[in-house]
Amino acid sequence: MCWRVKSISSVSEPMISSSTPWLLTAPIAVWRLIDHVVRAGRAHGKTVALCGELAADPRIGPLLAGLGVQELSMSPPAIANVKTALHKQTMEYWRELAQELLKAETASDMQAVLNSLK
Repeated sequence: MCWRVKSISSVSEPMISSSTPWLLTAPIAVWRLIDHVVRAGRAHGKTVALCGELAADPRIGPLLAGLGVQELSMSPPAIANVKTALHKQTMEYWRELAQELLKAETASDMQAVLNSLK
């Protein structure tokens, strides 16, 4: 079974440059939704996969893995960069960083966590 969640901005003008991955500036609720899906999937013995190019960003793929997303879909050219980023730190680091991100209460809190990426 596949569930799809789509988000559409109510803002007519782009708020960020196209070179900035959407999830890096998304509301914290989106990260919490992903966490909720991962936890529900785990509770029911289901694999959680993320399709699309979102995970192709080396700043995002490791965080998604830290949240517990088990499968990340991306184009072949992106795999090496994400793999390199993932292996720069331990999975424990990515899990802890993802949990810090989920604790963010404001956009600036979230950005502080994202800016701490090593």
